[in-house]
Amino acid sequence: VCSSDLTVIVTILNLLLARAWMGRRWKCITGIVVIIAIWAFAALAGFTPSLVRATVMCTIMQLAFFTDRVGQNMKNATAIALFVMILPNPMIIRDIGFQLSFASIIGIAFLGLPLCEWIGKKTGKGAVILNVVAISATCSLFTFPLTAYHFGMIPLYSILTNLAISILAIVLIWAAVAWWAMFWWNNFQRIITNVVNLNVEAMTWIATKVAQLPGATIHFKPDIFLVVALYAIMFMAFSSLAKRLSH
Repeated sequence: VCSSDLTVIVTILNLLLARAWMGRRWKCITGIVVIIAIWAFAALAGFTPSLVRATVMCTIMQLAFFTDRVGQNMKNATAIALFVMILPNPMIIRDIGFQLSFASIIGIAFLGLPLCEWIGKKTGKGAVILNVVAISATCSLFTFPLTAYHFGMIPLYSILTNLAISILAIVLIWAAVAWWAMFWWNNFQRIITNVVNLNVEAMTWIATKVAQLPGATIHFKPDIFLVVALYAIMFMAFSSLAKRLSH
């Protein structure tokens, strides 16, 4: 699972757990559970550098959910994470995973969460599926300029892919928690390992099949100036939209 996908997964877990209940104590409990879950998943995946970076970022982001002012605290947490990670290694900003991670988090903070709150007001707090779609769409939207810049293409079906893979990855995270919790039960661990393997195979199959669909990608490689211009336009447009959604 790439770092931007982990961002989507953590946000969806919050929507399914903490955001479905308004009690501060429940938010704190579920927040701690999610942090344990993502670190257990990182351990199961082997603590690869990109995944560790994403896990640290998502942990900081997760701390923002402990208070009621989620959107603003998430922006602050994102700024802190950016500073902490750039300070010892400024060249990390050239890393693709780093860029995609922050693009996803910033997209969720500026547009995804206000959109989910608006959906909750209009449809009730049970609109989990709509929230998942909103977060997935937001991440796809905020990462497409970077994807086009680095890879020379725009995946048109990325929202569907992210949605399907994120749901499978949630199962993967909780499977990792169960695997570590039952370290003394070898037979159970073998069952969980099979579940993990099936999930990984399903993710690969979905990604492969979606990539083979007609018109799955558009070949487009903007220069850095166009990427900056696209993000400037997006921030101006979506900041205004987020303010309207919050009223």
